[in-house]
Amino acid sequence: MKSGFENNQPKKFNITIERRSMKRQRFRVIAGIVLGGAMLAGCGSWSVREQRTELADVDLAGVWEYEENHMVYTLKLDARGNGTYDWQDGRFETWSIADGMWRGAWFQPRNDREGEFALTLSHDHRTATGRWWYTRIGSDTAPTQPGGEFTLRRMERLEDDPIDDEESAFEWASDLESESSLGP
Repeated sequence: MKSGFENNQPKKFNITIERRSMKRQRFRVIAGIVLGGAMLAGCGSWSVREQRTELADVDLAGVWEYEENHMVYTLKLDARGNGTYDWQDGRFETWSIADGMWRGAWFQPRNDREGEFALTLSHDHRTATGRWWYTRIGSDTAPTQPGGEFTLRRMERLEDDPIDDEESAFEWASDLESESSLGP
């Protein structure tokens, strides 16, 4: 007859080893999933801010006319394609210019609307044609209203940024600093 020590200890010891082995295996699987997900997330590129690093060496500074449906508005843009227009206190923001495509966003605080645009820029950088669409109307972040087609024409070149007052200059500089701190 065997003692109780001999009967119980090996069983407990084997169970403890199995539990440790299962815990290690579970840890490896979870760690693999987490690391794999992190690697895949690092490969993705959906950030709008990232697009801002794609600006080509195109100077867009100047007064531009915006024409849509026989209506004409004036935009004042800096060299990077950022600026303002009078309609609804509008602001125009360029995200990228690559391979002749000019992409960005527009904001109209007075009527609580914003959207994006995609333009084909001419080789001489004097005209651009394309489309705009809504990304938000009031609290609706998935608006179904259609956008439209429009044309931009550079009427005159500006050497300086179209910023008129110190407060606006400070806001623009702050925006540029926060964008550059995000990095690609």
